[in-house]
Amino acid sequence: MSLQGHFAKIAFSGLLLSAVACATAAVQIDDTDAGPTNTPDSSTCSGTCSGKCVDFKSDNANCGKCGNACPSTATCVAGGCQCAQGQNRCGNACVDNKTDLNNCGKCGQVCGGGDAGAIMGGGTWVCAAGACTVQCPMMKSVCTDTCVDTMSDINNCGMCGTACDPSLEACAMGKCCPQGQVNCAGMCVDTMTDPKNCGVCGMMCSGMTPGCSAGKCSAYVDHGPMHTFTNLTTDHYITQGSCSKGQGDAVDAAYFCTHFYGNNCSPLPGYTKHTCPNPTYGKMHKNGGCTGNGNNIPNTMCDQGACKIGNWSEVTQGLNNIVCRCL
Repeated sequence: MSLQGHFAKIAFSGLLLSAVACATAAVQIDDTDAGPTNTPDSSTCSGTCSGKCVDFKSDNANCGKCGNACPSTATCVAGGCQCAQGQNRCGNACVDNKTDLNNCGKCGQVCGGGDAGAIMGGGTWVCAAGACTVQCPMMKSVCTDTCVDTMSDINNCGMCGTACDPSLEACAMGKCCPQGQVNCAGMCVDTMTDPKNCGVCGMMCSGMTPGCSAGKCSAYVDHGPMHTFTNLTTDHYITQGSCSKGQGDAVDAAYFCTHFYGNNCSPLPGYTKHTCPNPTYGKMHKNGGCTGNGNNIPNTMCDQGACKIGNWSEVTQGLNNIVCRCL
């Protein structure tokens, strides 16, 4: 081969090598713009739950560990469920122990739970300031976990624990009054005979009809059948033994009216024989030797001094339902 041919072959080989180098360079991949990889970010991902990246420090559904869900009103903070201010965690719920019926004062303390039963008087259980209490309907009060109307309840008259004597009294607008009487401005009165409260409280009789009879103003005044002296009220007038005039019921009834109310007074028909129902039942007598018990009745004069009324312990016989009409 000539020297010229040899140089031509070398030149061709150089061109061929250059072409291969260019082709190799053409298939190389530049991954500088390929985007983020799927490697977890350690600043927001402390683990995986069901293949999902979670942050155990703040994930409400996986707080501290997979599947540990916080209550709806709680927040996951540093891997622990924290309830809102003023609430505590009881089981899987955030509650206010000051008002929660099922967790009153502490977790699990149920107001009116299980065997408590219905509240008498129509009340409901409530949790107030962390204590179980009964809430009553309007116009009723709580007395020993029972709702009562202290205006009419004979065992809680006016206030809890104030009991009226059921054999003698009724609860009239919050005051224990003798049966048949009503409460007028804090005073027990018989509106059938009281000239200051005739028929209804506040109806005053005057002029030609200063008296009150059967709840109507009249020219006369009726007293009875319940009689009140020295803050004691009764319908029982003793006629046993020497407490009787000894001339029959009519004479005893007449004596009662003239000596307890005045000479212009006389008994109406309707009084009957009576035995007081219990030893301390109120009773009146003429202070005539059968007994000296009882209080002196002001402005009266019986056999041996003032006529008497009392409630000492003794069962006695006599008359009741005496109504004295005074002209």
